[in-house]
Amino acid sequence: MPRERDMRPTVDAWLEAQGLTVFHEGLFAHYYDVCGVRFAERAGRSIPPVVDVVAVELKLMDIGGVLAQAMRNLRYANRSYAAMPREFCDHMKARTIERFAASCVGLLAVDGDALEVRVPALEVGKTNRRAVQNLWRRLINKEKPCQP
Repeated sequence: MPRERDMRPTVDAWLEAQGLTVFHEGLFAHYYDVCGVRFAERAGRSIPPVVDVVAVELKLMDIGGVLAQAMRNLRYANRSYAAMPREFCDHMKARTIERFAASCVGLLAVDGDALEVRVPALEVGKTNRRAVQNLWRRLINKEKPCQP
């Protein structure tokens, strides 16, 4: 049986391919599993504006739990996804997949090194200033705990 953390390298690679810096197990108002962030060019001493924040929750089978967590992430991220094993996603009913789309949450099917976007996440606007400050602090302090 795979573990949630077994999906991380594939999710990390997907976020990095979008030009995002990856963080693990950080804190918005609650903990997220994986987050990718891209800041605009820094000018001066101020925190640069955020271009993109993508949060990803990893779950093996708990659809209700992952959907609730991913929806909570939308208060702090532009886009939010749930990542689940491909085999589990293959057996989801159409109405379950519709729940993700209706909630603006994307669904990622992960199978080893392969990742398929089953439901694209909808961008929901601006990010929370405090969350941005925490991500920036981690970035400049080189606090990227992205070990598998």
